[in-house]
Amino acid sequence: MLDRDSPLVVVFGSGMLGLRMFWKFSSVCKEFLALRNDFTHQGLGSFASEFAAISEREVVWSFTDDCFVRGDATALQQLLAVPKISEVLALCLKAGIAHPDAWVFVPSAVGGRVVRVLKPLLIALIDAQNFECVGVLLDAGARVDVCEWVRTEVEVEGNPPTGFCEYCTCGRTPLQAHVMALYAEGCGKGGKVKGGDGYSPDRAWHEQRKRRAEGLPAPQNCPGFRERGCFDWTVRPEAVEGEDLWGVEELMTALEISCLLGEGETVGCLLTVHGLVGSRADDFRVPFLALSGPCDVELCGDAQCLSVLQALAAGCEPDFLSKVGVNEKDHSLLSFACSGKLEKSVDFLLQWGVGVGGVAGRGGKLKVPLLETIRSSENSSWGNEPPDRPARSLSILSLLLSKGADPNQIGVVTGVEGDEDEVRSTPLQVVTQKWRYRVDCGVAADMVKLLLDHGARCSPTPSPRPMQIEEASSLPPLCRVSPFLSACWYEEPKIARVLGERGGADPDAPGVQTDPAHEDSKEDFAIWVVVEGEEYYMFDKIAELVDVLADIGADLDKVSVLLFAALQLEDPELVRLLCEEGGADPDRLGGALLVEKREVKMGGALAAVLSDTLTDKSRTETKLSQRWKMAETLVEAGAKVAALSCPSQWAYKREAESGSGSWVASLVCRRECWGALLLQMLRTVPIEELEEATQKTERDHDHDHIFALPLQASIRAGWRAGTTALLERGVSVNRKDVEECAKSSYAFRYHRESPVMAALATDQWDLARDLAQRGGDLTECEREQALDGWYVFGEDSPLPVDLLSLLSLDRESVKRQKEERQRARGEERKQEFEE
Repeated sequence: MLDRDSPLVVVFGSGMLGLRMFWKFSSVCKEFLALRNDFTHQGLGSFASEFAAISEREVVWSFTDDCFVRGDATALQQLLAVPKISEVLALCLKAGIAHPDAWVFVPSAVGGRVVRVLKPLLIALIDAQNFECVGVLLDAGARVDVCEWVRTEVEVEGNPPTGFCEYCTCGRTPLQAHVMALYAEGCGKGGKVKGGDGYSPDRAWHEQRKRRAEGLPAPQNCPGFRERGCFDWTVRPEAVEGEDLWGVEELMTALEISCLLGEGETVGCLLTVHGLVGSRADDFRVPFLALSGPCDVELCGDAQCLSVLQALAAGCEPDFLSKVGVNEKDHSLLSFACSGKLEKSVDFLLQWGVGVGGVAGRGGKLKVPLLETIRSSENSSWGNEPPDRPARSLSILSLLLSKGADPNQIGVVTGVEGDEDEVRSTPLQVVTQKWRYRVDCGVAADMVKLLLDHGARCSPTPSPRPMQIEEASSLPPLCRVSPFLSACWYEEPKIARVLGERGGADPDAPGVQTDPAHEDSKEDFAIWVVVEGEEYYMFDKIAELVDVLADIGADLDKVSVLLFAALQLEDPELVRLLCEEGGADPDRLGGALLVEKREVKMGGALAAVLSDTLTDKSRTETKLSQRWKMAETLVEAGAKVAALSCPSQWAYKREAESGSGSWVASLVCRRECWGALLLQMLRTVPIEELEEATQKTERDHDHDHIFALPLQASIRAGWRAGTTALLERGVSVNRKDVEECAKSSYAFRYHRESPVMAALATDQWDLARDLAQRGGDLTECEREQALDGWYVFGEDSPLPVDLLSLLSLDRESVKRQKEERQRARGEERKQEFEE
């Protein structure tokens, strides 16, 4: 920086250089260039002392005119900021050198492009916030019924771009520019209201009021707007500089812009000209715009919003605020204010008689203020919300309840991400689904306590009000989530305890914990939700939640700790420790699950582990090895294989997702499982476990095991001891899904192999004879293969003749039938060709 006492500064400040030479010398370096922003006698203002000379006044005007010609708005703003320039402008206007309705070209950033804007001189001075010169122009009779014109490329529908531009897009009027200039002046030069550390809209507003007290002009002091009929002129938001600050897409008047920017004093001034709000059809938008500033685009804070509402209330028709309906998002004034956590505005609206329960929107959709208070706003995200917002949410919730809000009122709510389906929920359902609605964990428990203190109910979901059929059909579905189970699912022991101890939640009642809009959502018991949740690795939370369930009287026998360790944690050493040192009984039944809304008893741990070998599609092979190791561990820890003969041990098996669909078939195919233990199981388990699987699963990478049945799988694997054990148990030697096999494509039919075919394909002739004598036969698909001479039925096959006889097949008849089939196919093709 230059020393203020340096000789150079003294020369600059003496005024001897005049404007022309000062401007040239100041371009030499950055230090000199900074003097252009110094409007005192030591900077740019130094040339004002030479106004007595005619030549200097002519230079000033020539310089001003040159700024207009070159569109140099920056230089013009710097010049107009110099004291006494407004007096020069008045002299120029009086002498006819300047015209009050002059126009200037100004470069401007509109719509993301650098374009040129044709502005009235009046608007250019307003944008420069030189209100002294603005007053001079208005006194000289400058017109106010004009607007900017933005240069826009002319587009002809159906033709390629021409590159031809015209000034054909309307911009702001002087009144609209005046309102925005007051806002920019109040928030600091340039009007940048966002960014920076510690920015607070409310703090900026208080600073703005201080600046207003220093003498900024009010719009009602600018004459002619009403008389000229331009008071209600509108402007497109996209035609305004800084369009990123606008949260609406509709055309807006100066009054509506003032509301959006939180300019309460300006709104009050404009209403003295506008008249009472509420006398026009579109006046309902005005209070919503006042709330849009802080709610949608953070242009202002709660205090500014309150100032606008107070100004509107003072200048509106009686009961106007209480009669306002809903906006395009089905928000009422109160629900909209609650969504933005505007505590002062909410209190003011309630004092003016706005309904605490909200207003029904299109199709009967009702956005309840209580629900909007609990959930985060749509434009929020984790980590970017003001630190005081949770506390404000809690305070607003308390205020609404104290004013008579129904703590069980059902309303339409959407997840904060915006892509979730709409559902109708109660406040307790919303507050307990913290991820879906981004409820702050620090205040969620306090919110639940407040709701319960005012009569909220946990379950069942309160019945909604009666509706007409047409209205009911257009409404979103009712949320079926249980608040208590949701608290367990999200690992919130404090909330779960409050709901159980004070909310009357039944810890043993089944319910839905996720997927609120789906009628087929799975129901479960709270204890299973706790131990089988996605966050089961959070053992401290699980332990605390189990303590909560025990304290409020839940039936903990609905889940076996041993079964949980075996199935969910997949830890053999933990299972061994529970049995050997913890006293766990490996043969004890494992509790109960809820299946299709029916309570189903769980079986024993060993049976559950065996039948659970194929429930994980992504890890079929790995899970098989893990489950077999777990089964061996349970047996070593004392589980009795003989107990597997009891049907109660197999009370419930989870449905398989992939693989063969039969745990027996999956195990006998793997050599590492062969041995005395698996043989003992084959001789013990119920016969139904050894037959063909009835569950249909998706295809596995292990094609040989698709649609396998235990006997066929054992034969294919070559485990003769297992095959013998299965035959001794009297399993079926034929497939039961013959009809399904006939309907399947060849690729699938090939894998629906019969036990007889498995024996023939592996050259186990004696076994094939044994099976045939027991009544075993080929499937229809396999007989077609025999007639076509495929595979083991070819002429060069070593297949014994006696086996062909046992299967009602002989080579000559097979050959003859094959020739007849080929001849018939040839005749069919010939007939088709002739047709």
